[in-house]
Amino acid sequence: MKTYTAAEFEIEFYRAMHEWAKGGKKGVDPRENWQKHVYLRWVGDDRTPCFSFGEYRWKPAKKRTVIIDGVELVVPETVAPKVGERYFIRDSYPSSVMLWKGCAMEILWLGDGHIFLTAEDANAMDEAQRKQRLGSAA
Repeated sequence: MKTYTAAEFEIEFYRAMHEWAKGGKKGVDPRENWQKHVYLRWVGDDRTPCFSFGEYRWKPAKKRTVIIDGVELVVPETVAPKVGERYFIRDSYPSSVMLWKGCAMEILWLGDGHIFLTAEDANAMDEAQRKQRLGSAA
């Protein structure tokens, strides 16, 4: 996840505020969608703060999850990725990166719950479902 200096983030923040207002203030309010991490530098043995600086970033999107056999897993995507965005398919082989084109097969995979945004999420879901299919033999 990209972090910004205060000056860089100020530009990104006001750009996001402009787009949000221009779009009728629909969606997530940018004023509620950012995080700051402050670093303090200490001087001497008394731990007196000397100066501080921070990094800013947009809050990470919350992933939707489901519990399968006691394991929390990220659910497949329900909204199509943007054209050219990378995705991974849940299948019984190591997932490889693919780029979304929006073709008929991809739409079918999306509807069937096979599309994930990370290989780790795709592989974890596949492994959990494989264990369910095989029962005690897994």
